[in-house]
Amino acid sequence: MSELKRTQLYDVHVAAGATMVDFGGWEMPIQYPSGIIAEHLYTRQVCSLFDVSHMGRLLVEGPQRKEFLQHVLTSNVSALDLNMAQYCIIPNENGGAVDDAYLYLFQEDNYLLVVNAANIDKDLEHLNRALAGFDCTITNISAEWASIAVQGPKSKEMLMTLTGGVSPTKEPTKNSLGTVSLEGHQARIAKTGYTGEPLGYEVYVRSEDAVWLWNRLVDLGARPAGLGARDTLRMEASFPLYGHEMGTAPDGSEIPIFAVPLAKFAVSFSAQKGEFIGRAALERQHRAFVRYMDRDFSDLSPLPRKIAPIALLDRGVMRAGMEIYRGDKLVGWVTSGTMVPYFKTQGQGLSTVILEASGKRAIGLCYIDSDVLVDDTVEVDIRGKRLKAVIPARHMSVGAPPFARPLLYGEQEDYWTGILTHPEDGDWWRTEAAGSYIYDAIASIDVPVLLFENFYDIFYEDSMNFWNGFSDEQKAQSAFVVSQFGHTYTGYADWPLNIGDSLTPTYNADYVVNFFDSVREGTEPTKVELGKVTYYPVDGERWYSEDTTITNGTTENVLYLNGGSTLGTDGEAEGALTYVYDPTNPALFTASDENGGNGSNGYRGLGTDAEPNSRQDILSFVSAPVGEKTFIKGILTADVAVSSDCEDTSFIVRIDVVKNGVAYNLREDITSLSYQLGDYTPGEKVTLHFETGSVVCQLNPGDYIRVDISSSAEGMYSLHTNVKGNQWEIAEPKIANNTVYTGISSITYYTEDLAA
Repeated sequence: MSELKRTQLYDVHVAAGATMVDFGGWEMPIQYPSGIIAEHLYTRQVCSLFDVSHMGRLLVEGPQRKEFLQHVLTSNVSALDLNMAQYCIIPNENGGAVDDAYLYLFQEDNYLLVVNAANIDKDLEHLNRALAGFDCTITNISAEWASIAVQGPKSKEMLMTLTGGVSPTKEPTKNSLGTVSLEGHQARIAKTGYTGEPLGYEVYVRSEDAVWLWNRLVDLGARPAGLGARDTLRMEASFPLYGHEMGTAPDGSEIPIFAVPLAKFAVSFSAQKGEFIGRAALERQHRAFVRYMDRDFSDLSPLPRKIAPIALLDRGVMRAGMEIYRGDKLVGWVTSGTMVPYFKTQGQGLSTVILEASGKRAIGLCYIDSDVLVDDTVEVDIRGKRLKAVIPARHMSVGAPPFARPLLYGEQEDYWTGILTHPEDGDWWRTEAAGSYIYDAIASIDVPVLLFENFYDIFYEDSMNFWNGFSDEQKAQSAFVVSQFGHTYTGYADWPLNIGDSLTPTYNADYVVNFFDSVREGTEPTKVELGKVTYYPVDGERWYSEDTTITNGTTENVLYLNGGSTLGTDGEAEGALTYVYDPTNPALFTASDENGGNGSNGYRGLGTDAEPNSRQDILSFVSAPVGEKTFIKGILTADVAVSSDCEDTSFIVRIDVVKNGVAYNLREDITSLSYQLGDYTPGEKVTLHFETGSVVCQLNPGDYIRVDISSSAEGMYSLHTNVKGNQWEIAEPKIANNTVYTGISSITYYTEDLAA
């Protein structure tokens, strides 16, 4: 038996009381006295250190280094920029994996290829055979460099202590690289790792600096972790391990590369690659992969099975090699399995609070028939006993840094329950449970961003909130362009209003190319204005730019809903208009309304309306026409006094602009009595507030405003039953007699002279 190899940190591990084991011919720490569970949790909560110096570090140099790597790797090496890394696979001719690896470009004149420790000799033999005909060399520099994985939420903070406040890599980009000084010691740092942590790094230092760096990080609060925790962490992240999820399957067959989910990121068929080892086999696998992603299982012969996460529902522990059944049919094998610890949390993303409580769950990875889908239930044969298991989408969620969040099967249902049971307005909607991590993520963006939107896109308000969530510094390097259309631009040729050049930003790639060229070159873009929103008014004639965001116009306008179906600048004597809202005969707000009601495409774009008061349950009010070109600009609001003979009902306010006798939807808002008031006493007169997203619309002489009020808009909004409670649980609707009080109800909008 040959003597086990040792890393530069062997003595440090022994001194710390680590349990040392044989791992691929290396004497490595499996765990420290604290144990695997504590090491796993500390990685997720704070920061752990992993000795990965046993990994192979191969330097590829020479004039044809790129061409050679294109030939022997699955990734598109030509797409790898300086100071970036890419995950890749070393394929064989059959489309199986010789190994998986990471390729780094720290310097323009060479590549660093990092391979698995147990495969170093095999990989070198394979790569050297492929060298013939290429003017380049491969050098094993593993002995000259040490590698330490620094993984966990506090990893960046600890490394920046050593860099003097300099970010270790170009954040927040995954796979980014940096060459920095760590208190005078030169280091190469990659934002990569094998734990699934959103904040995690792999640090390469000269061998003689390894002990110093390890001890220094321990001084800063990092804790050593062994191979045991590294395995549970990667399993939770669903990362493959060669010899388990790659290479040879439990039945002795070769696992196709595309059976591994990460293959879709690691395999490129770009024309830049040309021919490469295994390309033909991988193309066949990819075609099968596309088929089964489309739920077409007619020909899966190139990809009969796939690697997938698996979670045990019954009590027990899965181990590699255990058989998996669906009914009486053998459908696969467990490839990795164990009992994995997890911490309990509250919230998500940056707002996540880690609780003291923790638990354990039996999870793993499996090699299973390709037609077994997410959420399918299977059985694992554990020592002759069939235990129930499920195929989850994933074991862990990575939202905004710094926390990776364990996902217990079924947890997603709790999220939707929270959404459905918090219908009231309030601060809950900005809490962690409602997704405040999204806001946290937006606030953390520090790279130039170009946003395209349309006033009638369902995502317009979200995109505006996205933009408004940027810091001033972030806005200063970004731009926002808003046109007048809907979610898609299909049908624009039939657009009833003026188009002008409002389609240009979407259909002219020069806008995008110009922006990103300016980013690369450090110059000002010429087609958009940094730090501003550039928008094209609905029915407008040209583009305008606004500092930082679309604000309300300079002039406030109030129109009162008066008797006689009019909108006036002065409120008349209070009156009342009552209509019957029957949920079984709702007003239709679709463009194809065949029942004489209002027509609207809503967020799908502008649509025309029927005549005012076309139904008794739609109250219409119209203004006097404008005498000159006018621009409505900003949010629209309404304060409407109402009452009902039911304890709950809905109200919809819809504001149109009428052009050449045709009404077009401008904005609308919906609410209910319970949403705004909580409890409501039938017959009580109350005032409801409505508020829409911002819009800019050009009104020409003769155009006017129309307001429609109703209690239903089928095709756009779910029907209200007129019964208080969760609407999806109410079987028997009621008829409501709803009243709108005229003379005191009003809408407010803003105008601005943009023509100047």
